[in-house]
Parts: sequence; structure tokens; C-alpha cells
Amino acid sequence: MTLFLNCVLSLTDLIYRFCNNWFSIFCLYKNVIYKIKQKKQLIKNILITGSSGQDGKIILNKLLKKKNNLFLISRKKNKIPIRKNIKFLNINLNNKIKLNNFFLKNKIDVVLHLASNNPSFGQNSYKDHYLNNIKASKNLIEISTKTQKKIKIIFCSSSRIFQKKKGKVNEKSKVSSRDHYSRFRKIGRAHVWTPVTD
Repeated sequence: MTLFLNCVLSLTDLIYRFCNNWFSIFCLYKNVIYKIKQKKQLIKNILITGSSGQDGKIILNKLLKKKNNLFLISRKKNKIPIRKNIKFLNINLNNKIKLNNFFLKNKIDVVLHLASNNPSFGQNSYKDHYLNNIKASKNLIEISTKTQKKIKIIFCSSSRIFQKKKGKVNEKSKVSSRDHYSRFRKIGRAHVWTPVTD
């Protein structure tokens, strides 16, 4: 009887140790998977339009120091650095089909919208500096938010929207529409997807 009890106790202890070891292994596995997922979440997929412009270059240099996957839309491919985490996109923002296909194929966390037709000194074209800019921005906002629910969009404006031409300005400074470009920026700042008619 004593021998039988000892055998039962030994077997019980063996089963307990076996289960305990497997439970420890399972917990360790869960912890490793959780950490891998956390790291993946920290690496963001960021789309930057107008990445070869003045502001684009500054922001790009900052983002290159962090672990992000960067998708760049720019007119000048030769000005974009070659890196494993950088992908150049030859997409016109007025091409809805290409834009839609891109967002369907790629998970994007953040859109940083810098691209626009900027007027040179003395230029003031309704079509180039207002209408085309509004349409391109509208396409980008509508398609990205339609295809990806949790996407974050940063619409960058310009100092040209402010009434004050000299000195310091901030978000609370008064704005005005002196030309078609500043009008585009002002509308974009308030409500970029405002319906546009030809």
C-alpha cells in the first residue's frame, strides 16, 4: 500500500512538473510574441508627399534617424536617398486609380502632405496654384481615409496664409487670402476636402 502511494505521489509530482514546465514555456512564448508585436507597432509606415521640397528634406532627415518605413512621392527621384526602408513612388495625386491601388496594397499609418504647386515670384494662376492643389489634396485625403480607417493625416500649410508679412506668427495669427495659393492653403487648413467645382 505504501509503495502504491509513493508511486502515485511520484507520478503526480512528475505530471505537475511537466505541466509547470510547459506553462512556463507557454508564458515565455507569449511574452516573446508580445514583444515582437510591440516592436512592429513602433515601426510606422509613413507616406510623404513633396519629399524633395525644402520642408520635405528637413523632415526626411529627421525621420531617417528613426526606424520607419518611408514611402515618398516626389517629382525628383534623384534627390531621394537610397535606403532599404525608403520607397520612391511615381504617383500623380490627380491619378485616382494609381493612388487608390497604392493604399489598397500598402498599410500606411501616417500621411504627411507637403506637396503643392508653389508659385514663383509674381505668379498667380487659379488653375495651377488653387484648383490643381485643391483637387490633388482632396484626392489624397478622400482615398486614404476611405481605404484605411485608422490613418493619421498631417496637412502642412504655409506662412503665406498670414496677414502679417514681417515678424513672428503662430497658429493664432490672423490669416488672409492674398492670392490663389494662399487661398488654397487657407481652405486646406480649415477643411481640405471642401467640394471643388471647375
